Parts: sequence; C-alpha cells; structure tokens
Amino acid sequence: MALPFARPDIGKFFLVGGYGCAKTSALKLLTMKLIETYWKYPVVGALGAPTITFLEKTLVTDLRSTLNSTGSVYRYDAGKHVLRIGSMELRMMATGQPGDIYGHNLSFFLGDEHDENSQDKAIESNTAIDERC
Repeated sequence: MALPFARPDIGKFFLVGGYGCAKTSALKLLTMKLIETYWKYPVVGALGAPTITFLEKTLVTDLRSTLNSTGSVYRYDAGKHVLRIGSMELRMMATGQPGDIYGHNLSFFLGDEHDENSQDKAIESNTAIDERC
C-alpha cells in the first residue's frame, strides 16, 4: 500500500492475487490512507467494480464500517453513489458499464474485481478511466 507513495513516477499499480488473499481489504486500507492524506483538500477520486451494487456490498461496506469504527465524519449519498469526507469526494463507478464513465476529472481511481468484466469491457473501462485520471 505504500508503493504508490514511494514510487510516484509509476502511474499504475495492480494487485493480483488468488481468492481470499485480501485484495479488497488492501484497497480499503489504501483508500483510508488517501483519505487521511487528502481529506482537507478538494480531491476527487473514484472507486470501481463491475457493478455499483457489487462495489457497495464489498469495498464500500467495508470502508464505511472502518470509517464508522474510527468515528470519522462522512456523508454517503447512496442515490448519487458518492462518499464525501471533509473536502474530499469519492465517486463510485461501474467498470462493467464503461460507457457511463465520462465527464469526470479524477485524481485517482481504485478498481476492484476488474477480472470479473469481459475482456472487451475491461479494456474499454480501462481506457475510459485513463482519460479521466
């Protein structure tokens, strides 16, 4: 999780591992580190998974549980799929719907379960994300 901070010269990082090796937990911890670092600033980032429902049932639920347990003050707009903490905003995006990934100016994107998308959708969503970060 320290690698993106230790190597800012590298634009993309992938965590690849088997079932149950805590990839989603690692994304949650990285998200918490980004929140800790940038919550005072108008930073916009995104969390993604094949569907918003999938994302909300996994990473977002785990993230909100941790935020609640630490007493963090945040707002989650389930209708707009946006979590706000301080001046920071995290948008939820469905990588399985790459045509819906547009009009965003993102500082970072953290994606989960990208391998659950078809190859075409994975390539298309990766291209759309690259154009926004």
